[in-house]
Amino acid sequence: MTSPPLPALAAAPLLAAVGRLLRPLVRLLIVRGVTYPMLSDALRDLYVSVAREIAAAGRQKPTDSRLSLLTGLHRKDIRRRRLPPLPAPEAAAEGSVGRRIVARWRAGPPWSSADGSPLPLPRHAARGGASFPALVATVTTDVRPRAVLEALLGEGVVRLDADDRVVLHAATGLPPPDRAARLHHFADTLHDHLAAAAANLAADGRPPFLDRCDRHEGLTPEQTARLAAFARRAAERLLNDVSHAARAMRDTAPSPPEPPPHRLTLGLFLHTGDDDR
Repeated sequence: MTSPPLPALAAAPLLAAVGRLLRPLVRLLIVRGVTYPMLSDALRDLYVSVAREIAAAGRQKPTDSRLSLLTGLHRKDIRRRRLPPLPAPEAAAEGSVGRRIVARWRAGPPWSSADGSPLPLPRHAARGGASFPALVATVTTDVRPRAVLEALLGEGVVRLDADDRVVLHAATGLPPPDRAARLHHFADTLHDHLAAAAANLAADGRPPFLDRCDRHEGLTPEQTARLAAFARRAAERLLNDVSHAARAMRDTAPSPPEPPPHRLTLGLFLHTGDDDR
């Protein structure tokens, strides 16, 4: 069954926590020219869409009255907002192929070294050896390697060195700013982190998801830089180990008749500074 809205006093602590959570997002929206009325209108649509999902999950008919109770919106607003679920951000399909190629690149030999460092790969197919076309072929045969390379070069994910080898940029794992792929990464990864944190807050008896964040204060700028560099190397090792384990599981398990519905997302982040941004 769906739960009724929280009383105002009970909702206050949650709203305070959400306010802190949204502060960086509101800063981003203001800088990018998204005004409060624009966000408010989008939130109304989102409230109605999510309320429909909650009602359907509880095997309840999503009537206008029930949706009004769940959202606090007037039934006239509900009727005006009979919308399908919000579309995914642009470049979801392209970003998915690119992420799979990068993950395979970091998953171990012959694409990366024993410690998980991605190796430079020949731009063209090499007989009997690892190459960028061979890497792409392990992920997809629907797209030509040249088209994949051009897309990754355009996004700044890879570069060509003096020996005409494809080199992976691994500093942050992000495409460059102002690209549709980075917007998709922003929505996709933060969605999964928020979904895990919200499920843990619900405390409905299920085992909690991993959700840890270590904070280290009282550091000088020089100490912060050294610790950040150490953290990046440690994070790369962890992600490479998990990617290698995932690849081994897929390669050794029998192929199911259709793709399994489950996924695992492991996220790490690093933030330095002395402000609230």
